[in-house]
Amino acid sequence: MPKPKLCGPPKRSTFCSAVSKENRWLSKQIHEHCKRLWVFGIVIVTALVMGIWPKPILDRSEKSVQAFLSSYTERLRDARANREAPAHLFPPAPPAPAPAPAPAPPPGGQP
Repeated sequence: MPKPKLCGPPKRSTFCSAVSKENRWLSKQIHEHCKRLWVFGIVIVTALVMGIWPKPILDRSEKSVQAFLSSYTERLRDARANREAPAHLFPPAPPAPAPAPAPAPPPGGQP
């Protein structure tokens, strides 16, 4: 009588083999459901951490928010000062560069 192996890879249960052979659609649906649960769980944990301890995130975004607010107030001030002005870029675009001078003709007349 052979001894049972105590080490080695476990055998697949009949349920797993039946699902993977006969009903692949259900197996795929279970896999997709598990992926969605992981993603949803990560979003929930992130939201909880941000709600409990938001300082690191707010510290990183503070400079960007201040720059946005200063730009917004400048645009708002410009719009209130010139209510009837046509739409324009803000801040005004830099002036176009001057055209390059034409090349000098070669000495001695026509080429």
